[in-house]
Amino acid sequence: MILVDVRAPREYEVEHIKGAVNIPAPDLRTRHNELDRSKPAVLICSTGHRSSLGASILKQNEFKDVYNVAGGMTGYVAAGYASECPLCVAPHIPTFKGR
Repeated sequence: MILVDVRAPREYEVEHIKGAVNIPAPDLRTRHNELDRSKPAVLICSTGHRSSLGASILKQNEFKDVYNVAGGMTGYVAAGYASECPLCVAPHIPTFKGR
């Protein structure tokens, strides 16, 4: 399996899942050949929107096994899988406003 983080490089630098490859969604049009078509491709972004676009691009380029992570990194963090923040040494959890 290949985990492709399709967010902008700066977003990826701030936090990403270990082992993920960073190729921004628009760049997949020209950089899809960097990925192994024989392995399932799992795409993630912040919310699932850009990774959905990226999944479409890969399918147009003959990738067969393509998956979009619904909810993206926002869902990943909300599920409790966030990494520790190097500044506060605690997992970040979403804040809910309006309460």
